[in-house]
Amino acid sequence: MSDSQQARIHGSPGEGARMAGIGRAGWPLLVALFCAGYVAGAVSGIHLSGWLAGLILLLVGVLLLLGTYACCARVAAFFKGAAGEEQVARVLGNLPAGFEVFHSLELGGGVLMWRQGDLDHLVVGPTGAFAIETKNWQGRVTLTDEGLLLDGRRPRRAPLAQVRQAVAALQLRLGRAGVYHVPIVPVVCFASDRFTAPPQMVADAIVCNRADLQAILTKPPSRAVAPADVAGLVRALTDSRPA
Repeated sequence: MSDSQQARIHGSPGEGARMAGIGRAGWPLLVALFCAGYVAGAVSGIHLSGWLAGLILLLVGVLLLLGTYACCARVAAFFKGAAGEEQVARVLGNLPAGFEVFHSLELGGGVLMWRQGDLDHLVVGPTGAFAIETKNWQGRVTLTDEGLLLDGRRPRRAPLAQVRQAVAALQLRLGRAGVYHVPIVPVVCFASDRFTAPPQMVADAIVCNRADLQAILTKPPSRAVAPADVAGLVRALTDSRPA
């Protein structure tokens, strides 16, 4: 399929996750370094026995080791998420002409790396608008009355709540640009294809694997999507910057 027959792409997949990983994951190490420096300064002017000085040095070393481990683990988690977004982006890149795909879409609000966040992917086209939260989970994913579970356990952050919050933030951004009442469908997509069921509707949201995503996005909608709504949404996102 030539470029003229494919969706138009905006942004870089995984960019938000990588930036967050670099900017936010290092704080445990910074805290450990601060504490170690404080302890070293506090005891530098005190005469200590050899064994006590050795114990303090050992504790400082353990503190630094734990901080380094936590930092590396957080960076790895963010970059794993970015890899999942890139896998989903390859599927979205194969959507036909008429679709607009936004990657790592900033939602506005917050400060620096602690801003309100970004949306992994937004797809806008003749079948509607879809906000996609990508998860690169490696265990068994099931849907129960408790929500989405990973190997039978609740995740630290509930994906369905995440994507719905992202949609609400996106609607606020669009409202500031003068675009109102455009329906946006929340989607949780598992890049690892570990969701054990066929695509599911959970109230207003869709849960699916990456392998099912293109069919879902290109399925004719149950109600007509006004071309003016689609065009207005795309124009608002390409002509304005988040506040």
